[in-house]
This record gives sequence, structure tokens and C-alpha cells, in this order.
Amino acid sequence: MLGILGLLVAACLEPIYSQDSVFVSINLADRATDTLDFGYVMAGDTVIRPLYIENNGSGEVVIPQGVRPYMWIESVPSFRENDPDEFPLEALFPFRVGATQIRTYPLRYTATLFAQHPEGLHRVALNVSIRAGNDPERVLVQRRFILQATKSFRPLWSDHSRLEFDSVYVHSPFVRTLILPVRNVMRRSVPVTIIRSGDRRSREVFAIDTDDADIFASEELKEYVVRFQPTTAGLYAMDVLWVHPSPLRGGALDTTQVQLRGVGVHQRLEYRIAASPAVQLAGDTIIARLRPVGRSDTLRLIFQNTGNIRIGAVETRIIGQSSSPDITIVRGFGSIDPLAFDTLIIAVRPSRSGRQQATIELYTDVRTRAIFGVPPGAEVIRFPLVVESQQQRLIALATGIDFGKVALLGGCSEQRRDTVRIINQGVQVDTIWAAIVTSPFEARQQFPIAVAPGETITIPLQVSTVNREGRVEGTLRLETSDSAYSPLEIPLRVHFIAPGPLTLRVDSITYTPGRNAYVPIIADSSLWLYSAVRFDIAFDPTMAEYYSTLTAGTAAQNAQVEVSPSGVGVYTVRVASAYPFIPADTLIVLVLRTYLGEQPQAPIRLTQVRSGTSLCSEVVAGVGNEGYLRVEPFCGMGYKYPIALPSLVLQKTEYVSGDLLLVECWSQYDQDATVELYASDGRKVATEHLALRTGHQMHILPFDGPAGFYLVRLYGAHSGEGRRHALIVR
Repeated sequence: MLGILGLLVAACLEPIYSQDSVFVSINLADRATDTLDFGYVMAGDTVIRPLYIENNGSGEVVIPQGVRPYMWIESVPSFRENDPDEFPLEALFPFRVGATQIRTYPLRYTATLFAQHPEGLHRVALNVSIRAGNDPERVLVQRRFILQATKSFRPLWSDHSRLEFDSVYVHSPFVRTLILPVRNVMRRSVPVTIIRSGDRRSREVFAIDTDDADIFASEELKEYVVRFQPTTAGLYAMDVLWVHPSPLRGGALDTTQVQLRGVGVHQRLEYRIAASPAVQLAGDTIIARLRPVGRSDTLRLIFQNTGNIRIGAVETRIIGQSSSPDITIVRGFGSIDPLAFDTLIIAVRPSRSGRQQATIELYTDVRTRAIFGVPPGAEVIRFPLVVESQQQRLIALATGIDFGKVALLGGCSEQRRDTVRIINQGVQVDTIWAAIVTSPFEARQQFPIAVAPGETITIPLQVSTVNREGRVEGTLRLETSDSAYSPLEIPLRVHFIAPGPLTLRVDSITYTPGRNAYVPIIADSSLWLYSAVRFDIAFDPTMAEYYSTLTAGTAAQNAQVEVSPSGVGVYTVRVASAYPFIPADTLIVLVLRTYLGEQPQAPIRLTQVRSGTSLCSEVVAGVGNEGYLRVEPFCGMGYKYPIALPSLVLQKTEYVSGDLLLVECWSQYDQDATVELYASDGRKVATEHLALRTGHQMHILPFDGPAGFYLVRLYGAHSGEGRRHALIVR
């Protein structure tokens, strides 16, 4: 029994240690605080702050030594490695705290005068390890604290060497205000003189609410109100100097200086010039004059950022128009750096003459940026725009001039001519000052020309040949007093072709002696490039002789034709035109008087074919062919001509009133046949099928076509070569 009681007494005498009974702090009211600020300290002064050690247990606690791992000071990034020199530990070790006691350990900051410890914030880490008094290796509490102090070599200190106002909009209705704290770090009063230093422009926009003389009480903090109101764009800087005596200088004057800095910003965009004609600036209004009605026009307006901040474009739009706008944005503004240029492209298509007013609005992002005091509405930049338009007075009566195809014949090539007609539809006299046209085109007219109201003038044009094939396009530009539409532009084009030899042919003709025979001279498509043709035609003079020429509906209907005998049964034919031949496959139709010749058929030949122009009519050698003149079979023909008769003869074709066509023919057999009808330009316009019987017969066929020259062809199932007749419909 006594043994148990002894154990209980011994246990009660054992010291009680627990983390909950021992505390280390720098603030008894808030034990969790881990940063101790010694405040602002004048160089040469020392400040002491307490470290609290609370022992609520029954046993003694101890800090054995002022070295690691018990209690030590160390530097902390990114502060100086020698900062611990100014936070020395007091030599009070071992530092003991009895049971139920609170002791304070003095933490010291000594603001040295040495340059290696410059003014400003100094910061270190304090490490504390509390051990059991009866077992120093037993750790009860460990804490880490941050100790810091701000040292000054001057009696007055400010945390700001520079007070930045950043960007403030000029002439803003709002005032940018900042607080500038300045404190006396000494324990006695300090008189000061306040000097404002800077250019006049900066001194006018910065204001600090103090007189030129002031006095700081011991360790007093003054908070000055500083205002910045810029009036123009640009950088502003002003130094504020607190001049005061310093004990470190034996009472001589020292200066604490803070620089005030701010930027006055202004968003400004100015119209500079137009890359389009007839655009002027009147005040701040952009006026586009002389714009054509009903025609699209483009205004390229060049602007410059004359402010000192980037213009961030959000949207460009045109306002103030009707529901059917004549002015639209093609390319809006982009972001524009200071002094940089940007081009605004606007499409203009006036629907009526007169003045049209609108406004160009550029919405920017200036109110969403870190700029103080942007006044309401400053995010929108506006430019009034006026478009003046008028109706066209001088008008070309042709949308373009096509000189067609021109044959390249060297020195014999033609100089093709044409004209363009210009009418004045206005009520005033207008003038055509000049014509500008590139080779090979030429305007053969003297300028200037005055054109009276309602008058129409004709300007002759000419195109000269070149030395290569191909299409050539150009533009006739007429500089006129109709300024909105000057130059008046008329497209020109021509197609140069090196033509091949012309091929002429004549088909076989069957005739009834005593009746006229019509002989079409057929040409290939190269005929259309020429304006002159010459050839010889030869046939049996006992069967036919030249009588006349038909040109209606042919390629030479406006040409001059000359036919002259050049031998027995030989005629020379010359066809010449002032212009290229009309596109048609029949050059001319020769009309022959016919006779019962010495034989039932004989060749009809085309030779000596040559073509050219009005300058050189026979420059290109061509090709001719031959056909046959055949007598239409008749009763007793075998006695006259003891030769084999053809199996099919086309004797006559004739247009009958009532849109009917009479075809008279003779067939040696019963056979199927086809009648084809061709227009003068070579187009097949009708096809009919016939069932022929043996002998002479007539057929009535339907006909639906205009007046002109036609070719009728008859093909039989048992006949080799087709038969042709010329047909004239009047």
C-alpha cells in the first residue's frame, strides 16, 4: 500500500511538458502572427521589440544557446545576405522560463551607418526552438518569424521614390488622385521646406495639397493628396523635394525626393488625304465632289493617328442615310498605332444627283482599357461625309467599238476605220479636251471640241495593223468638262488574223438551153477577211456566155463587180469592196446565157484565184476547182449526143406565191431522193424527201423563209453527184 502511494507522489512531481502549454509569439493578442515589423528607423538608431515565451506547464523550459539549432537569424531571399548583421541576438543564453511564467526576449534592430547596409527595407528570418529544461534535446515548440525594418539615412522617409499616375485622359472631367505618404523616422520634430521642381507644363498639371513650409512631429506620418489633370497628350514629370536638417550631416540640410510621373493620353484620328480624285476637307467635313449617278465609285480615305495611344477599332459604320444607303463600308478601320496611317475604303453609288450627307463613325475600345478619366462619348470618333453627285451630260452612243477581224497582209494590210458618236444631254456647253488611246488604235480628230446642248458629234477612229496575230483591246479615254464622268471611256477591240489562201469552188450546173443558168461562186470562211477577190472562170463557149452578175444576199452585195473577157470562153472577174466582205458562203452569182452546145456537158473551171484588200487586191494566191455544165435531158437527146445520160437531172426550181417551192426534175429510174435548201450564208434551212418515178416530173414543196438567195440541192438514191440550182426569192 505504501509502495503504490509512493509511485503516485513521484508521478505528480514529474514536470508536465506539452505543445499546448508552451507558446512562442511576437503578439500576445494574436499568437499566430509570424511577421514582426520594427517600422521606420533612422540610421544610427536602435529599436527593440519583445519575443514572448509563455510556459503554462509545471516544468522549466529553456533556449540553450543563440545558435543553430536553438535560436538563430538567417537571410531570406531575395533580400541581402548581410541583413542578419543588423538583427543581432542578445547574449542572454541559456534563456530559461520557469513553470507558469511569461518572459520576454529582446529582439533588436540596429540601423547601422555603413554603406553595405543601404537604406530601405531589410528582412531576415528568426528561428526559435524551445526545449525542456531537464532535457535540452527534447523539442517542445519550434517557430519561424519574419523580422523586418525600413532604414532611412534621412529624417524623412517615403516608400515611394516615384509616384506613378499612369495614363490619364486629357481634359477629363474626372481628377486622378493618389496619396503620397511621407513620415518622420526621428523621435523629434523636423521642419521642412517643400520645393516643386519640373518644367512649367508639368507644374501646372500636378497639385499637392501643402504649403511650401511644413513641420513633422516626432515619428509623424503625413499623407499628402496629389492630383494629376493633364491638358495635352504626353509625358509629365515633377520632383517634390522635402528639404530638412539632418543629424547625420551635423544639422546641415538633406533632401527627401519623390518624383511624380503621369501620361496624358488622347485618342485622336485625323483625315489626311484621299487616294481618290475630287475629295476635299472643309473644316472637319470630308466632301467627295463630282461623283457619277448610278455608277459605283470607291473612296480611299487616308487617316493618321495623331494621338499618343493605339486606336483599337471595334466597328466602323455609316449613319445618317436613308433605308436604301448609297454609301457603304468596304474596308473599315483596323488598329492604328500612334503616328501610323490607315485607309478607310468606302463604296459610293449615288442614286440621284445632289448632296448626300452621312457620318463616318468609328467605335473604339478606349473605355475598356486601363486609362483613367475617359469622358463619356470619347470612344466614338466621327467624321461628317458629304457626297456631291450629278447626272452625266456627255454620253457615248455605243458601249464599245469592235473593228472586227483584220487580215495581216504585211504592207497591204488595211487600216480599219470606224467612228464613235458623242451626244450632249445636258443644258450647258461641254468640251472634249483631249483623247487618249493606245496603239494600234488612233483617234483622228483635232481637240478641243465644244459640244452644244443636244448636239451629237462624231469622232473618227482608226486601227493600224500589227505584226502578230491575236485579239487586241484598248480604251478610248476622252478628257471632258463633264468632270464627274471624265475621262469618258469607250472600249475598243480588234482581232488580227493571218488568213490562209482563199478557196473558191463552183458546183455542176444543169441547164435547159435557152434559159439563163445561175452559177454561184462558193467561198470558204477566209473570204470574210478580204475585201478584194480576182479569179478566172472558163467554160465551153458553145454552151454558155456571160450575161450578168447577181450580188443581192451574197458576200459582195455592197461591192463593185467587174467581169471582162480574157479569152475564148474565159472571163476575168474582179470583186472589190471598201470593207471586208459580208459573212456568207456565196461570193457572187454569175448569170449565163445558155445554148445547145456541141456536147451535153463540159467542165466549168475556176483558176487564177487571188485575194487581197482595197490597197493590194491580188496579194494572196488562192485555190479554184471545176464543175460541169450539163444540158438537161430532152427527147431525142440520144440522137444529138450519143452518150450515156445522167440518172438524175434537176431541171428547174422556182418560188411560187403562197410559200411554195416548185422542183422540176428528170429521173432515169424510180428512186428515193432528198431535196436540201441552203441560205446564202451556208446554213441548211430545209430538208424534204421525194419518191421519184421514171421520167420527167414536178414536185411542190413547202417553203418558209425570207427573201434572198438560196441554193437547192437534189440527191438521188441511184445518182452519184448531187444536182444544184440557184434560187432567188423576191
